[in-house]
This record gives sequence, structure tokens and C-alpha cells, in this order.
Amino acid sequence: MALNPRMDHSSCPEPCSLRAITIGAAHMYHEEQTKGSLEVGKLADLVILDQNPLTVDPMSIKDIRVLETIKEGTTIYRRK
Repeated sequence: MALNPRMDHSSCPEPCSLRAITIGAAHMYHEEQTKGSLEVGKLADLVILDQNPLTVDPMSIKDIRVLETIKEGTTIYRRK
């Protein structure tokens, strides 16, 4: 699923947005075989957040902090 720049993105609920920036982005770049979802054999690029963006108040999503960033299975950022 690609994001349409003319679409009112406020109408896209959080699970829709999450799919758009994960498996949707991988699909756009024809990388869905190696990226976009957590599966055996795929690259482990992910972030660990201090809150769940699917359960917090949508107006608080901007306040979520990244605790750790993992790229290709290696931690490249860890919040101190």
C-alpha cells in the first residue's frame, strides 16, 4: 500500500499507517522479499519505542521516543 500525497492521511488509522511505512514501502522498492516485515531470513531493521503507537492517543504519537534502532541485526542507536 503506497501513500498518496493527495490523500487526507488523517483518515488512515494507525495500523494502515504502520503498514504503509513497513511492508508498503518495501513493496514500492521491490524489496518485500528481504524487508518490510519481521520474518525469518529478512533483514532485521527495526526500532524499539517507549510506547506502543497503536495504543496511545493519536495526538501523543509525536511524543514517542526511540529507545533503540537495529539495522541488519546490529544496534546502531541506543538511547542513554
